[in-house]
Amino acid sequence: MKTDQLIAMLARDGAPRRPLRDTFCLASAAGLAVALVVFFVIYGFRPDLAAASGDIRLWVKIATPVLLAAGAGLAMAATLRPESHARRMALIAAPLLISLAVIGELFALPAAQWGSALVGDNAVKCLVSIPLLAAAPFIALMQAARSGASTRPALTGAVIGLAAAGCGAALYALFCPDDSPLFVATWYSLAALGMAGIGALVGQRWLRW
Repeated sequence: MKTDQLIAMLARDGAPRRPLRDTFCLASAAGLAVALVVFFVIYGFRPDLAAASGDIRLWVKIATPVLLAAGAGLAMAATLRPESHARRMALIAAPLLISLAVIGELFALPAAQWGSALVGDNAVKCLVSIPLLAAAPFIALMQAARSGASTRPALTGAVIGLAAAGCGAALYALFCPDDSPLFVATWYSLAALGMAGIGALVGQRWLRW
């Protein structure tokens, strides 16, 4: 390598880079924009959304994945800096909310109805739709994460998967007619854990230094 080529390469490396926070904000916005397009093209709002808005269970169903996305986003940001510790506490809010809602549902419903409330009418559609709606945020966040310095790429990938699943589930909740916390705790959680597993596998390879 010639001296002038070396100087040019060092100059490029020393050029100011976009702050990591800005990178993730742009990636999140781009991923959500694509997810919104997919949502409106394939799904759209449930026909009885206005009537269902009076049911607290609908708001719990929406708030739970929103909290998951926010908590996983905080945990993800922490894993991208070697000096930081993963903010595991940020991931507690969503499970805590849905757990309290499940307890309330078990008290409110007769035991004979627990099984039907858990299975619902859209279990398979839920398991397919949440990853589908999470795909664009997942890809965008995974690409943005390459700008960081994760020392635990599998962990970073897993929380990216959870964050993306939270985005996808929040959108799907506006279409899904199954409002029971038992349904949400089972099928939404399975979809989110599936995305976390995919994220761990992808992150292990894609985010390795």
